[in-house]
Amino acid sequence: MYNRTNPAVIKSYFLKLTRNELNQEIQTLQSKIIGQEPSNKRTMLLNLYQFALNQLPKAKKTERKL
Repeated sequence: MYNRTNPAVIKSYFLKLTRNELNQEIQTLQSKIIGQEPSNKRTMLLNLYQFALNQLPKAKKTERKL
């Protein structure tokens, strides 16, 4: 998802996630950031990581019902 998707779309996706799902995405971002050389892509991942961390306290606590 992080290779081809616009960061604004990823942020809107983060806003819909529950706390557990957002934690999983944060862990995924951490692993991707560690493997990146300094570049625009790494900067984008760092910005998404910071956004996700800021959204964590605001995230829904329960699972979504379909």
